[in-house]
Amino acid sequence: MFRHMLYLPTLVLLVGTVTAADPDPRSLWGVFGQPQPHGEPVQKGFIGLSTGRTNLHFGQPMRVDLFTVNPTDQGAPYLDLPDAPLELTDAAGKPVPFRQEDGGSGVGNGLSRGSFTLWPTKDHTAGVYWKPGTYKLKMTVVIPNEQPPAKKILTGTFRTNELVFTVREFGAAPDTWDGKGQLRSTQEGVTVTADDMFLYVAALDDESSERLRKTTKDRLKPVAWKKTPWRVAAAQFAPVTVPQDRKLTDAEVKQLITDLKDQDAAVRIRAVRSVPPTAPVEVLAAAANLLLDQYEQGPAPFAHAPTYPLIHIAADALCRLGTPAVEPLIAFAEANGHKVMLFQIPPRQQVAAMLGRIGPNDAAEKYLRAAIQSGDDDRVGAAQATAKAWGKGGVGLTRAILALPKLPEGTRKSAIAALGEFGELKTDGPALRPLLASTERKVQQSAITALAALRDTDSLPALRKLLDSTDPGTRNTALSALMALGDAASLPEFERLARDVKAELAPRRAAVDAVQTLADAKTSGRLVLDLMGEKNMRYDLLWKAGRWKIMAALPPLLDALDDADESIRHVADYGLRQLAGNIDGVGYDGKKPDAKLWRNYWAKKEKK
Repeated sequence: MFRHMLYLPTLVLLVGTVTAADPDPRSLWGVFGQPQPHGEPVQKGFIGLSTGRTNLHFGQPMRVDLFTVNPTDQGAPYLDLPDAPLELTDAAGKPVPFRQEDGGSGVGNGLSRGSFTLWPTKDHTAGVYWKPGTYKLKMTVVIPNEQPPAKKILTGTFRTNELVFTVREFGAAPDTWDGKGQLRSTQEGVTVTADDMFLYVAALDDESSERLRKTTKDRLKPVAWKKTPWRVAAAQFAPVTVPQDRKLTDAEVKQLITDLKDQDAAVRIRAVRSVPPTAPVEVLAAAANLLLDQYEQGPAPFAHAPTYPLIHIAADALCRLGTPAVEPLIAFAEANGHKVMLFQIPPRQQVAAMLGRIGPNDAAEKYLRAAIQSGDDDRVGAAQATAKAWGKGGVGLTRAILALPKLPEGTRKSAIAALGEFGELKTDGPALRPLLASTERKVQQSAITALAALRDTDSLPALRKLLDSTDPGTRNTALSALMALGDAASLPEFERLARDVKAELAPRRAAVDAVQTLADAKTSGRLVLDLMGEKNMRYDLLWKAGRWKIMAALPPLLDALDDADESIRHVADYGLRQLAGNIDGVGYDGKKPDAKLWRNYWAKKEKK
């Protein structure tokens, strides 16, 4: 579930004590240090949802942490969540659609955390932010008992607590802090991130925020929050400064432009986040100019260059505006395309990436076609990145790029891959087939993969010939393509590879899968039994013998219950459960093996 690590300064305020009626002390700590609510434990493991603030001022993001807590911090068993949908409803209980933007994740002390932000869709949007109202969020995750015991994964139905968000009307008075909090270092517990802290701080009045900053500065050393970075961090989560659901007045336009050019970086951040989709072009142009903003922080520990947070914040804000931002962004790119940015992406490439995020648009396509016709490698590469981000909407641009006589290898590979993923067999198959003869190996391999993705059976003869290539990468890629296309004529080659003890494990295992898919049960079963004695293949094939219901594998599965390797014992138990159609098993424990349990089970089954 949590695939990306994010390291941020982490702060926590402590008040009160934990009583018997409170959440489990192992839970994620909240902004004020209290263990956060969570769902009912299952086998001493549980999941929960947390946030730095549920009482949101208008324009504050709906930012959430999903956390899991294992039964122990000393190792297995683990709570490994599969992908599952969040359930968001309104005050009346009606489902509310949303767009999910994933953040970072972290692991420690038996707890895992993943962060994300929920953005509204059309019916619940005011500008680009959540309409005022009440929203309820929860999640239910079912982990079926289908994992091999060696993985030591908790199974069952896990439910989070319910978070209830209230979004206030625009212009609500800021909150105050009563000063009763107490700070503690993150080394003393697992806490929410600094983002949660500043989601709370951002809605405070200036005096409360400053008192809280000074408390942080005094108590949490060596992290010393200076005034400017503190205000900049809070501004990223602050309420907006102008209404989002109507045309701006002349006075509001003038003030917004003034704020976008203010000397104070925190003011500029809050201003760019406040720009509504209905803003006039002069406001959007001023917002686009922040893509050159030179406010810097850092460098961070172990980094070699400073960061420019306002540039990223401005890019995110403009992309959220969608179509209204396209032409101002293009004008900005053309006016500043010549500029060289130290430690930053050049303006034209940056804008191309943003157009990719915004999605297909006539003005953007016209601009990108001009970039392609320029023949400039950087501009063409940026156009291809945008085309790929557009998916099927960018296929026309990709075809125009591949038609160019000269292309950098990386751009050509990206274009080929995009046609494989989003193109059409009738149009793009004939264009890609000649690339199977390319002398550029990576281009050739990209074409092989793309044609397989397009299900191009006309390329089968050429793909079979590539099995004799002197390049191992090309051979393996061709083999994978033939497997994906289900080429029965290549079955002897698949079996040969599966039996080749000198070949790498991954393609051998894939070849076994191909034989099982294409051959009859007798042929694939014989292959599995023949290879099951190999040490490097045994674990995988014990698993597959059960999943594929190969009854002839019963004797080696029973024998593996007494193996010296605990992982082999566990997977044999799993294979026998699958073979028997009895996922709960017979009580066999790989740590304390008693093979008689399964032998007696099968003996009784044979008598019947």
